[in-house]
Amino acid sequence: MSPDDLLRARAIEMIMCDFRLDLAALRAVHGAGADRLRREMALVAESFGDLVEVTADSLSVRPEGRALTRIVASRFDAHVADGARYSQAS
Repeated sequence: MSPDDLLRARAIEMIMCDFRLDLAALRAVHGAGADRLRREMALVAESFGDLVEVTADSLSVRPEGRALTRIVASRFDAHVADGARYSQAS
């Protein structure tokens, strides 16, 4: 795995487990490259509106948006094609 893959894997883990992505914590381990995730954070904020909260150094999935956590986390996966769909609940 590349350094970017490791960074993104940890970011996804944070979102899935803690419902929060903490750039300061990522920066402590992965260096300034963690700031590359700001683009995805802005896109998530634009796409999910009030279901997420974005600050200068964090993204949180609000309780009312937690059903969408997997979708939010997938926005940080560089290996998922835009618009890709996998499983769908019926």
